[in-house]
Amino acid sequence: MTSAIDSDGALVFLGCHGMTWRCGFYTGPDPAADIVIQEGDALLGSTVRHLCCFGGPFVLALDNQIINNGRIVFSVSLLDGRNFIVRADPVRRRW
Repeated sequence: MTSAIDSDGALVFLGCHGMTWRCGFYTGPDPAADIVIQEGDALLGSTVRHLCCFGGPFVLALDNQIINNGRIVFSVSLLDGRNFIVRADPVRRRW
């Protein structure tokens, strides 16, 4: 498991869910409530094949420069063969 925390205390980690063995990014211990994205999810008109911080064509290290104000940046490979660097922003709720 790889994790990072930013100066505001936001946490993100890369882990694999034990029941499905699909890897993803999470912001807390509940795999249903705290998921950012995982392999098999829909993204940009395709399906996530692989996401991580290591591997071609992008090589990223999940560290404090990859998370800022709760936003995370990661590499993703899609089933249609495209590869991207993606930014995920936290959901801001208004009460």
